[in-house]
Amino acid sequence: MMDICMIGIIIVSCELMKLLIDWCESQVGPGERK
Repeated sequence: MMDICMIGIIIVSCELMKLLIDWCESQVGPGERK
């Protein structure tokens, strides 16, 4: 049970980090990246 919870937390945190990085990049320079 604990292992499943830990894996879920890690996956969710990784997804949140990806979303945060994408948002930060779009906020910083929309014309620089794309």
